[in-house]
Amino acid sequence: MDVKKFKYAIFLALKILHGDMGCSIPVDILKYREKDRRAIIRIPSKQVTKIWSALTLFSSYDDLECTFKVYKTTPVLSCLNLNSTMYNHKEQDKCTEE
Repeated sequence: MDVKKFKYAIFLALKILHGDMGCSIPVDILKYREKDRRAIIRIPSKQVTKIWSALTLFSSYDDLECTFKVYKTTPVLSCLNLNSTMYNHKEQDKCTEE
């Protein structure tokens, strides 16, 4: 599935659940990885509930079963790069400034 079809699937999910008002919600695909169909999307924060519910209830595209899975949400895009498993914590006695 290419990025245009991916965005169209989101559009369909919004239209099916919320009608014409749903498909008027702006959705930007900031990054898309075709091999596993993962994307970073930008949406208005006031519309999170509508978009999340539409994606959760969406179940088929072109007569094929499909699902959307939300891995992470954040109000600040730069937070998507943060990963606590990669952070090296200092030992407590080394945390004081010298």
